[in-house]
Amino acid sequence: MYCGLTSVTIPNGVTSIGDNAFAGCFSLTSVTIPASVTSIGGGVGDGVFVRCLSLTQIRVDTANRYYKSVDGVLFTKDQTKLVAYPGGKSSSYVIPDGVTSVVNGAFAFLADFTSVTIPASMTYIANGAFQLNGLTDVYYRGTEQQWNAISIREFNEGLTNATIHYNSVAGSGSGSTGNAAASGGQTLPNTGIEDYKAAYLCAFALSVVCAAGAYRIRKKSVLWG
Repeated sequence: MYCGLTSVTIPNGVTSIGDNAFAGCFSLTSVTIPASVTSIGGGVGDGVFVRCLSLTQIRVDTANRYYKSVDGVLFTKDQTKLVAYPGGKSSSYVIPDGVTSVVNGAFAFLADFTSVTIPASMTYIANGAFQLNGLTDVYYRGTEQQWNAISIREFNEGLTNATIHYNSVAGSGSGSTGNAAASGGQTLPNTGIEDYKAAYLCAFALSVVCAAGAYRIRKKSVLWG
């Protein structure tokens, strides 16, 4: 769904934000979440801010007991789950140490997002967390063995097609490299950034055949052919 919102301050008293509540708000640049909110996207995010490509800041009232904002990025209060990354923030991001999971849609459909550093504390990456983005390099702070133990679910081709740099942080210039396969997931053929742009721009239809790379978007699944 398209929307014309540019800035949203959710009033205090609101307790929940539903799945995909702001999905596709291309012009949205900032969101402020009050202390009263206890549930976002069923409690785990679930694409609430997916395709918000101008969003640079998600703010959370410091009195909120369930969620917090760190540098504009949305986390659970204990900072173990990364809930949403603002689509217009930056082309690279270092996920803080201590984060153990990334929720559905957190980095999805970000064609200009090319680099992420993942901490050794990571144990779970949800379905579609890195779906159809422009990732070329993933810097992992742990070993290859530790990486292979992470549960990476389906539709994370942006992540699994990238080059993995083990024992490394973005810009460090060190570490071994490899490619990752999703646990229980699928890997799409490598494609260019422009193909990803075309794919996510037509993803709103959810039942059309995308011209670039013949991506078929159907019921939020991405197929090849």
